[in-house]
Amino acid sequence: MMMNMTVTLHSDQLDQQFLIGLRQMFANRQIQIEVTTLDEMDETEYLDSSEANREYLLRAIADVEAGAELIAVDMDDYQ
Repeated sequence: MMMNMTVTLHSDQLDQQFLIGLRQMFANRQIQIEVTTLDEMDETEYLDSSEANREYLLRAIADVEAGAELIAVDMDDYQ
């Protein structure tokens, strides 16, 4: 069974406890670790970097284009 996990953290948070946690979580399994520096990505790249985010964004774009799932807001209510 394939399992995916995405962890977003600052490099200063990488410590021995993090590695111990990974070892325990994926004991006796081969794993692949990919590192992406988020500070070099623009917002679109970041949002598109996760399959779940990508699917959500594509559905939202399709809804807007179809005029579905839209909420009308009267800006006068917020003044």
